[in-house]
Amino acid sequence: MADQENKNRPEDSKKQMKQSNEENKRTSTDSSVQDNESNVPPDKLPEILPILPLFDTVLFPKMVLPLVVMQKKSVQLVDEAMQSNRIVGLQLAKTKAKDGDPDKKDLHRIGTAAMILKMAKSSEDKAQLLVQGLGRFKNIEYIPGKSYLQGK
Repeated sequence: MADQENKNRPEDSKKQMKQSNEENKRTSTDSSVQDNESNVPPDKLPEILPILPLFDTVLFPKMVLPLVVMQKKSVQLVDEAMQSNRIVGLQLAKTKAKDGDPDKKDLHRIGTAAMILKMAKSSEDKAQLLVQGLGRFKNIEYIPGKSYLQGK
Protein backbone atom coordinates (compact mmCIF):
# COMPACT_ATOMS: atom_id res chain seq x y z
CA MET A 1 0.00 0.00 0.00
CA ALA A 2 2.85 2.41 0.82
CA ASP A 3 4.33 1.68 -2.63
CA GLN A 4 1.11 2.72 -4.36
CA GLU A 5 0.99 6.04 -2.45
CA ASN A 6 4.58 6.83 -3.50
CA LYS A 7 3.73 6.06 -7.14
CA ASN A 8 0.77 8.48 -7.12
CA ARG A 9 2.67 11.41 -5.66
CA PRO A 10 4.88 12.15 -8.69
CA GLU A 11 1.80 12.09 -10.93
CA ASP A 12 -0.02 14.46 -8.59
CA SER A 13 2.90 16.88 -8.61
CA LYS A 14 3.00 16.75 -12.43
CA LYS A 15 -0.71 17.63 -12.53
CA GLN A 16 -0.17 20.48 -10.10
CA MET A 17 2.73 21.83 -12.17
CA LYS A 18 0.63 21.61 -15.34
CA GLN A 19 -2.26 23.47 -13.69
CA SER A 20 0.13 26.11 -12.35
CA ASN A 21 1.64 26.64 -15.83
CA GLU A 22 -1.83 27.01 -17.35
CA GLU A 23 -2.78 29.59 -14.71
CA ASN A 24 0.43 31.53 -15.38
CA LYS A 25 -0.32 31.57 -19.11
CA ARG A 26 -3.84 32.89 -18.47
CA THR A 27 -2.54 35.55 -16.08
CA SER A 28 0.15 36.77 -18.47
CA THR A 29 -2.35 36.87 -21.34
CA ASP A 30 -4.82 38.83 -19.22
CA SER A 31 -2.20 41.38 -18.17
CA SER A 32 -1.04 41.94 -21.75
CA VAL A 33 -4.61 42.64 -22.78
CA GLN A 34 -4.92 45.19 -20.00
CA ASP A 35 -1.66 46.84 -21.05
CA ASN A 36 -2.89 47.22 -24.62
CA GLU A 37 -6.14 48.79 -23.42
CA SER A 38 -4.32 51.43 -21.35
CA ASN A 39 -2.30 52.64 -24.34
CA VAL A 40 -4.34 55.32 -26.09
CA PRO A 41 -3.95 55.44 -29.88
CA PRO A 42 -3.07 58.88 -31.29
CA ASP A 43 -6.44 59.25 -33.05
CA LYS A 44 -8.22 59.01 -29.66
CA LEU A 45 -6.29 61.96 -28.19
CA PRO A 46 -7.82 65.45 -28.30
CA GLU A 47 -6.87 67.42 -31.40
CA ILE A 48 -5.55 70.33 -29.32
CA LEU A 49 -3.48 69.59 -26.22
CA PRO A 50 -2.37 72.06 -23.56
CA ILE A 51 1.43 71.78 -23.47
CA LEU A 52 3.25 71.50 -20.16
CA PRO A 53 7.02 71.81 -20.67
CA LEU A 54 9.31 69.46 -18.75
CA PHE A 55 12.89 70.40 -17.94
CA ASP A 56 14.67 67.60 -16.11
CA THR A 57 12.55 64.51 -16.73
CA VAL A 58 10.81 62.58 -19.47
CA LEU A 59 7.51 60.72 -19.34
CA PHE A 60 6.98 57.64 -21.49
CA PRO A 61 3.64 55.98 -22.31
CA LYS A 62 2.24 53.89 -19.42
CA MET A 63 4.74 55.43 -16.99
CA VAL A 64 3.47 57.11 -13.80
CA LEU A 65 5.32 60.23 -12.67
CA PRO A 66 4.90 62.78 -9.86
CA LEU A 67 5.32 66.41 -10.96
CA VAL A 68 5.42 69.73 -9.14
CA VAL A 69 4.12 72.69 -11.14
CA MET A 70 5.14 76.11 -9.85
CA GLN A 71 4.59 78.63 -12.64
CA LYS A 72 1.35 80.59 -12.71
CA LYS A 73 0.67 79.76 -16.38
CA SER A 74 1.29 76.07 -15.79
CA VAL A 75 -1.00 75.99 -12.75
CA GLN A 76 -3.71 77.63 -14.86
CA LEU A 77 -3.14 74.96 -17.54
CA VAL A 78 -3.56 72.22 -14.92
CA ASP A 79 -6.72 73.84 -13.51
CA GLU A 80 -8.32 74.00 -16.96
CA ALA A 81 -7.28 70.43 -17.79
CA MET A 82 -8.82 69.19 -14.54
CA GLN A 83 -12.12 70.85 -15.48
CA SER A 84 -12.21 69.17 -18.90
CA ASN A 85 -10.68 65.81 -19.90
CA ARG A 86 -7.60 65.80 -17.59
CA ILE A 87 -5.26 65.22 -20.56
CA VAL A 88 -2.17 67.35 -21.10
CA GLY A 89 0.77 67.16 -23.48
CA LEU A 90 4.21 66.92 -21.89
CA GLN A 91 7.17 68.01 -23.99
CA LEU A 92 10.81 68.05 -22.95
CA ALA A 93 12.61 71.37 -23.23
CA LYS A 94 16.00 71.25 -24.95
CA THR A 95 17.43 73.88 -22.60
CA LYS A 96 16.25 75.31 -19.31
CA ALA A 97 14.76 78.75 -19.85
CA LYS A 98 16.30 81.59 -17.86
CA ASP A 99 12.99 83.30 -17.11
CA GLY A 100 11.08 80.04 -16.60
CA ASP A 101 9.06 80.20 -19.83
CA PRO A 102 10.54 78.06 -22.60
CA ASP A 103 10.29 79.28 -26.16
CA LYS A 104 8.41 77.12 -28.68
CA LYS A 105 11.63 76.36 -30.54
CA ASP A 106 13.22 75.09 -27.31
CA LEU A 107 10.72 72.20 -27.03
CA HIS A 108 11.15 68.82 -28.69
CA ARG A 109 8.42 68.11 -31.27
CA ILE A 110 7.65 64.62 -29.91
CA GLY A 111 5.91 64.53 -26.55
CA THR A 112 3.75 62.29 -24.41
CA ALA A 113 0.06 62.82 -23.80
CA ALA A 114 -0.64 62.27 -20.12
CA MET A 115 -3.67 61.80 -17.91
CA ILE A 116 -3.67 63.72 -14.63
CA LEU A 117 -4.49 61.01 -12.09
CA LYS A 118 -4.32 63.20 -8.99
CA MET A 119 -3.81 66.87 -8.27
CA ALA A 120 -3.23 68.76 -5.02
CA LYS A 121 -2.79 72.52 -4.80
CA SER A 122 -0.74 73.76 -1.88
CA SER A 123 -0.92 77.44 -2.82
CA GLU A 124 -2.03 79.63 -5.72
CA ASP A 125 1.26 79.16 -7.56
CA LYS A 126 2.00 75.50 -6.78
CA ALA A 127 0.33 72.22 -7.71
CA GLN A 128 1.47 68.65 -7.20
CA LEU A 129 0.44 66.17 -9.86
CA LEU A 130 0.50 62.46 -10.45
CA VAL A 131 0.38 61.81 -14.20
CA GLN A 132 0.38 58.70 -16.36
CA GLY A 133 1.61 58.61 -19.93
CA LEU A 134 -1.07 57.66 -22.45
CA GLY A 135 0.78 57.74 -25.76
CA ARG A 136 3.21 59.72 -27.88
CA PHE A 137 2.24 62.62 -30.10
CA LYS A 138 3.99 64.87 -32.59
CA ASN A 139 3.32 68.56 -32.22
CA ILE A 140 2.66 69.99 -35.68
CA GLU A 141 1.93 73.58 -34.69
CA TYR A 142 1.32 75.75 -31.66
CA ILE A 143 -2.09 77.37 -31.23
CA PRO A 144 -2.20 80.95 -29.90
CA GLY A 145 -4.95 82.27 -27.66
CA LYS A 146 -4.12 81.10 -24.13
CA SER A 147 -1.55 82.26 -21.63
CA TYR A 148 0.07 78.79 -21.87
CA LEU A 149 1.17 76.78 -24.90
CA GLN A 150 -1.28 74.63 -26.84
CA GLY A 151 -0.28 72.22 -29.55
CA LYS A 152 -2.05 70.61 -32.45
